Amino acid sequence: TLSDPGQYQVPVWREEISIPPGYVVQDVDLVDRSGLRPPRRLNLPISPDDFMESDSGEPFTPAQYLWYPDAPFRWDVTPDIVGGDEGSTLVLTVYPFQYNTETKEIRYYTNYEFKFSITESLAEIITASVEKQAVLPGQPLKILMALNNLGDNSQAARLLAVIEPYAGQFHLGGLPIHTLELPPGRSAVMESWETTGIPNGHYRLKVVLEDTDGNLLDTAADHFTIGSDTVDICYGDFEVDGDVDGANLAIFIDKGDLSRVEEFAAVYGMRCD
Repeated sequence: TLSDPGQYQVPVWREEISIPPGYVVQDVDLVDRSGLRPPRRLNLPISPDDFMESDSGEPFTPAQYLWYPDAPFRWDVTPDIVGGDEGSTLVLTVYPFQYNTETKEIRYYTNYEFKFSITESLAEIITASVEKQAVLPGQPLKILMALNNLGDNSQAARLLAVIEPYAGQFHLGGLPIHTLELPPGRSAVMESWETTGIPNGHYRLKVVLEDTDGNLLDTAADHFTIGSDTVDICYGDFEVDGDVDGANLAIFIDKGDLSRVEEFAAVYGMRCD
């Protein structure tokens, strides 16, 4: 069941498909959708929303849709191990059930056919992580993106990042598109995103690396929280406990970042004041 906070609960179908290392999903196309059942009307329950609110404390008002969800499907790719050699997973989510938020009418399709476009990639995102997992409203969010050119020669690439609610279907914007010349081996980019005017809540960062022709090379994601009751933590404090220690190193390694202790210490080697 799709249970976006503050939205109607509708049934969904989800499939996970393993993608081998060195390959990337370029696109997923809906070839055919059929088997529409006779229309009917229902009063569907709404998922509770206990967190998202405006800076003034007013309840979060969900977006209204003529048909919800407003797309027949969505797809995403999650790395099994970021920067590792275990490949990735294509997550295909199909919305066979759509709900008219005004008339309460439903429509339901039973048959779907998809086409997948998969190509080989010579560049990857080692990590895309936020500096703080929790920030105060209006506090800038710093983002570290580490890249790896697997080829022997430099290659041009575009890097872009999108911010979206952790459970939701609309984008809040993101960072400007960067056109980069990737040298062989590793490189890094640090950026900052302004949270002023963004409602409190849980959010997802999605970073996309593509070539100059628009072909996807790799994706990576992280998450963070905006809220007046969050802890103002320091750089590297993934535990949100006020200091940077061995537990944070373990999370740092698990997130797919550089794994040697000295590299962690060089970046995060300090305690919060």
